[in-house]
Amino acid sequence: MVKDVNLIAASLAACIAIIVDFAWCFREERVYIWRAPITFIKAAYVYARYFPIVPLVAHFCLLFRFVFPFPEELCKNWFLFLHNCALAVQFTLELVSYLRVYALYQRGWKMGILVISMFIVGAVVGVFGGLYLYLWAKFDTRCSCKPPDRVSLVMPIVFQGTQGIVWGLMWYQRRVISRRVDSKTIRSNIPLLPILFRDTSLVVAILSIGFALTVPYSMVIKINTLTIYPCSLTFLSIVNCHLVLNMLQSRRPTATPDVGTIELDLTFLHEETIHEQPREGLKTKFSSSIEVTASRTRTSPIFSISGFDLPPGDSMALEGVDTRTPSTNSE
Repeated sequence: MVKDVNLIAASLAACIAIIVDFAWCFREERVYIWRAPITFIKAAYVYARYFPIVPLVAHFCLLFRFVFPFPEELCKNWFLFLHNCALAVQFTLELVSYLRVYALYQRGWKMGILVISMFIVGAVVGVFGGLYLYLWAKFDTRCSCKPPDRVSLVMPIVFQGTQGIVWGLMWYQRRVISRRVDSKTIRSNIPLLPILFRDTSLVVAILSIGFALTVPYSMVIKINTLTIYPCSLTFLSIVNCHLVLNMLQSRRPTATPDVGTIELDLTFLHEETIHEQPREGLKTKFSSSIEVTASRTRTSPIFSISGFDLPPGDSMALEGVDTRTPSTNSE
């Protein structure tokens, strides 16, 4: 019985990387994920953390169940299974990225249309690209294949391009804010903004390196799908989990770590003040667990990414309502 040691070693390394990252983030996960009510963002974390274990375990079982050389039909089905699993984790990463920039742009309808369009384009390209490879790619006895040039370029370019657009939108918003206040004020009043920009920059940088290494290689030499996809699952899982944890840790609650809100506070950007306004807030919860808090203490809104459930009667729709409360003259 012949086993491919390289395939087993690569898959084992991918599993070890997920286990090590889980141990590294266990304390933060226990505090910020499991000790608080479940939300969309936290559900995305749980899914990205634990779902890849299923295809990786199944991948190991197939490696030990079948012997080398592998039949082409097995390679095709094996590839389609791993591709769809990696695509599911990639969709979660994209949703988290899009919700971050959507909250940063104050839930504008134009930004909503943009992020929905980018998600649909990425999903269509990923699904149909995988089906195209399944139908037309030729696999050898090691489940290696040379993808058609168009497919090997389109899928990574679309993923890289959408994340690049997210980075550009965050960079532009950060630049707009930095024109009005200095960096020290931004760090003290909007602790989430530098974290969003830093994490998005790291994702784009890592994707650019991977694009530069894998795409030319796949166009010239065959790539082994049984090696690429376990590594992709691990990468997408780790990146997604750290994006969520970094958001949740940006504002550490002092007394109750299991209850809190990650706020993107933009109230200090306004120069007008409100006289004799009650210290109360109007909160609304978006269906995707992005909250918008319109504070009446000074001026307009505090935009937050949390998804914590609100008490009954404490929510209202802000659509069509001017978030900048008009001044009242006291007699």
